[in-house]
Amino acid sequence: NPQRAGEVQATGYSLDNIIVLNGGDSNLVPNAGQELPDAVGQQRVLALITDMSDAKSPVTIAEVERVLFASSSPFQIYYKTQSYGKAWFTGKAYKISLNRPVDRRNNSCGSGVSLNDPDVYEAIKGQGIDLGKYDRVLFIPEIGYCSYVGRFQHTFPDGSRYKLSESWVGWGHFSDPKNSRRLDETLAHEIGHALGVMHANYLD
Repeated sequence: NPQRAGEVQATGYSLDNIIVLNGGDSNLVPNAGQELPDAVGQQRVLALITDMSDAKSPVTIAEVERVLFASSSPFQIYYKTQSYGKAWFTGKAYKISLNRPVDRRNNSCGSGVSLNDPDVYEAIKGQGIDLGKYDRVLFIPEIGYCSYVGRFQHTFPDGSRYKLSESWVGWGHFSDPKNSRRLDETLAHEIGHALGVMHANYLD
């Protein structure tokens, strides 16, 4: 019989609500239409190096793309190892400029820069960036390191809607070669939140 969504073909035994398959059954066919969890498979990242009127980033697009997307980068290797090869990162980096100073009162979380900011959306549109090509946005402002947990729906001023995660890692981490270990750890930590992971052993 033709397979329907959610069905497999197999031989074995049914014992109440337990199904025991014959060993070596070669007819077991997984449901190809099943949606994978957000944290599995290709993770498409839009990296936004964020210049402010009083803080111009010294890091280049090429440097950011090497750290995030090169197959030899410690960040990429860490996630491929931890996921048994089931998660990897692709994407593109851009520089955007906002005509205002850094909000240093908000220094733990991205200098006050976010997808909720109309100026950020205008800068994204001005570069012709298609948010539909990405699952995750990583801001790289002067200061800040944090992340929301998982992806959620964003509605933009033009009415468009995209499901994205949002994270921040300050460009100070990227621009200091002596800081490479801290950069790798910070990136892995914040992107872990973006993938949906909370803090372990966390007491609030």
